[in-house]
Amino acid sequence: MTNPWDKIFLEDFEGALKIANENIALTNSKFDLRARALIKLQQGDYSESLKDFTRLNKYEQESSSISDDTYLYLGLCHYALGDSDQAIRHFEYPVKNNKEFKYSTDITLAPAILYFISLTTGNVTTLSLAEKDLNKRKTPIGEFLMGRISEHAFESAFILTELKIRRQCSAEFYKSVKSLKEMDYDKQYKHLKKAVELKGQFLEFEYYLSKVEMEKIAVRD
Repeated sequence: MTNPWDKIFLEDFEGALKIANENIALTNSKFDLRARALIKLQQGDYSESLKDFTRLNKYEQESSSISDDTYLYLGLCHYALGDSDQAIRHFEYPVKNNKEFKYSTDITLAPAILYFISLTTGNVTTLSLAEKDLNKRKTPIGEFLMGRISEHAFESAFILTELKIRRQCSAEFYKSVKSLKEMDYDKQYKHLKKAVELKGQFLEFEYYLSKVEMEKIAVRD
């Protein structure tokens, strides 16, 4: 069976979508469902992406294998569609219920994304929740966002050689969040733009969020 990611890495999203649809029709696998959801997200078809991530979340619940990043992608789809309340509900779920998750992309990812969305929406309650969690995390992302290490120290600790392309993309997003906190909006946009240009091999949540946030900034401007 052909892997849709072979096409995604080549940026042939229509070809990848065709493969994912064919595979899902045959096996209904979670792997291909996630791939299709990400393709739809990449294409800006947020309603269809939301449907697939909702379906994936249901499968994960039924098999007791829920993952935090599925909730984050659900939140991102709602955020892209302009539903901030639903976005926040999904973004905060992995932070409030972290013991439910057997699979975690990164223990700092969920609170860091909640921190970002709290800044953009001005939600002081979730901002406090995110900061409380990040202050417990002795990780490069938590240390950087909470102002305990410099940008240079963050990059040195976070950008690992074996994941350099992916980590550079994510690092630019977190630099944009720090700029947002400091109300340096030009710098925020510069880092978001760089994150989108780097693409992160289309594997990093921060890439997709940066892409959506740039679209929102374009509409506001």
